[in-house]
Amino acid sequence: PNILSLSSTQFVKFTKITFQSTSITSLVHGIVITGNSAYDSIVDCKLLMAIQGSYGNYSINANPLNSNNIGLVFKNNLIQGSYYGIYWFGTSNSNRPYNTVFDGNTIQSAYYSPFTYLYNTLNTRFTNNIVNLNGNNAYNYSYFHFNDSLLFANNVISTGTTVVYPRWELGGNSNQVKIFNNSFNHASPAGNGYLPYLYNTTGYSGFEVKNNIFSCTGAGFATIWSLMPNATMSDNNLYYSATGTVLISGAANLATWRTSCNCDKHSISYRPGYTSNTNLVPNVADSAVWALNGHGTFLPQVPTDINSISRPAGVTAGVPDLGAYEFTPTSIPPVAIASGAPTAGVTQTFRFGSDSVASITWDAFSTPPPFVHIRQYGGKKPLYLGNPLITPNSDNYMYFYDSIYAPSGSYSYYAQLYYHQEWMGNITNEGNLGIVQKTSPNSSPWTLLSTTGVDSNMNYLTGDFITGFGWMTGTDVSNPLPVKLININAHAISNAIKVNWTTASEINSSYFVVERSVNGKSFVKAGTVKANGNSSKMISYTYNDAEGKALLAKGTVYYRLAIYDKDGSREYSKVVAVDESSGKDLSAEVFPNPFNDQVVVNVVNPNGGNINISVIDINGKELYNANFANSNNILNLESIPAGIYFVKVSNNDVVKVVKLIKN
Repeated sequence: PNILSLSSTQFVKFTKITFQSTSITSLVHGIVITGNSAYDSIVDCKLLMAIQGSYGNYSINANPLNSNNIGLVFKNNLIQGSYYGIYWFGTSNSNRPYNTVFDGNTIQSAYYSPFTYLYNTLNTRFTNNIVNLNGNNAYNYSYFHFNDSLLFANNVISTGTTVVYPRWELGGNSNQVKIFNNSFNHASPAGNGYLPYLYNTTGYSGFEVKNNIFSCTGAGFATIWSLMPNATMSDNNLYYSATGTVLISGAANLATWRTSCNCDKHSISYRPGYTSNTNLVPNVADSAVWALNGHGTFLPQVPTDINSISRPAGVTAGVPDLGAYEFTPTSIPPVAIASGAPTAGVTQTFRFGSDSVASITWDAFSTPPPFVHIRQYGGKKPLYLGNPLITPNSDNYMYFYDSIYAPSGSYSYYAQLYYHQEWMGNITNEGNLGIVQKTSPNSSPWTLLSTTGVDSNMNYLTGDFITGFGWMTGTDVSNPLPVKLININAHAISNAIKVNWTTASEINSSYFVVERSVNGKSFVKAGTVKANGNSSKMISYTYNDAEGKALLAKGTVYYRLAIYDKDGSREYSKVVAVDESSGKDLSAEVFPNPFNDQVVVNVVNPNGGNINISVIDINGKELYNANFANSNNILNLESIPAGIYFVKVSNNDVVKVVKLIKN
């Protein structure tokens, strides 16, 4: 006899029951559904059957079903063994069951296929299931055909090494099939796997394939399509084939596939970083999971992952991950692949898994670094936004940032940083995007590039005449903080420590508090300086701290600014350090660099007296010359053309030269 038969039952619920059959000598089914059964549910149960190799039994046999079979639910069950697994078959496309739910089940160890047929259904939800194609038969075929309004989402489907020819056909002869956030992997070292076979038949509409992982760590394709999809059908997926020469449906790689179908524009091709070939939970310590993290798009049909963890529902909340699981990496991303080596006047492109990360055009008139490494933190909020120096403030950030590293040196380059539309974060006007930069991920402030913009059609940020590396992300350039600080520095003079800073603009600024510390962590008030209030021009400020000079004999002294607006809001500057060696040699710094109209030349002059500042072009022609006594000296260079210049600072026989770029 069968283990359980439901014949024209209604509203019957089985929960936390173990159904078991050990028979391998007769045709014994597990659960059989016949007649007009409706609204029955089997929840938190175990259906344990012996694996049969010859009798052709089913773990669940529902054939034929009809339009009276409504709302049948299988949820959070372990369904194991048998020959064929689940057989769910409607009488015809006009007389079929609807509102069936298969959710949260683990389905495994059938001889031929753990889920053989889903045919002739309407509004079926096959969600959050773990299906292991790990039976004893080399062939393992599953067919999902004639299923209108099928949601196939958050499922984990994998093979062991024994299943040589898995074939999971999805969507044949069906309208409105949604295949979202599933994790697939075919691990067999031999044969070809169609896992899945995306069966988008002609004449049917609403076929969508998004946020999935299609992986073959054995031999075979990542996936195959019966017909070439279009741009609306397939996007934001990951494709991976470890050994095959074909990635998708005859295309050797993702670039070829994109050209063929004009689809999968935002998809990626990279190793998915699973825990193992049969455990498809992302290994958060594996750098490869950055190909999954934050690469999804927003799908209201999938509000949570397989573990009921909420997925971000819109750009301000974050970015969904690919596959069945939401997670947070603990690793750092892989280095993006560069096209060639840095070369003066040449553009390098950088890609991660066939996805554009950045391009850098090196200055034609200077020597580039020997190499540059770029890592993209896609879908992740930039670090330490609550304590910026310029922008972004806490309301103006994107969900991505790039780490750009090169050996120490003085370089100049133009950059394009690519972003996904899903990474917009709290930016409400895409046309206002620009690049901010910081030198240290943990403490230094974000600084807005002086020449920056966006191409919102191609989805990349632009930055010109960039001289430093570090960390970069995007912000709204039209909404800065009330005070735009260009620089802060400090050095010892005869009877005090001199703290200098310059603002490029001020909006309703009130005052600055100069704060001092002897350990770089605990700060006290050293003094207060009144702010200008409102200005669009550069203004330099100075504060002499006599008490700080006395502390200098005991060790390093640290300074920062607390910048107060008239509404009482406050932001902090970066921290600068002063030690016994500070201010003993002539030094010069130029801010901003590159610049537009004005620059600040900050000079430490231990010898006293006036200093001479001149600006010279690359041909040696002097364009500017003046004597100064102040530490922070503002030069108006509006009249000189864009280009590369040199600032020469001299005091008696001591000379310092700094390279300067005008936008």
